[in-house]
Amino acid sequence: MQASLHRILDLLTLVSYNIDIISTVSIYQVLLWMKMRRLVQNGRAAAWRFLFLILIPMKEFDELNKARRNV
Repeated sequence: MQASLHRILDLLTLVSYNIDIISTVSIYQVLLWMKMRRLVQNGRAAAWRFLFLILIPMKEFDELNKARRNV
């Protein structure tokens, strides 16, 4: 119960920072952002490992998709 409440609060925080982010960020990326935030709270080493293994390749994949759409 408390974990789902934290997830709802995370999403509301994300929306309050920037309403437009919902149109540009997929649900998968929002979940990854929440996971990263939780890892930062648990320990920075785990967060950096997650960042380099998951988020950076995903960013490159998004850039490739944008380039493919512009062709």
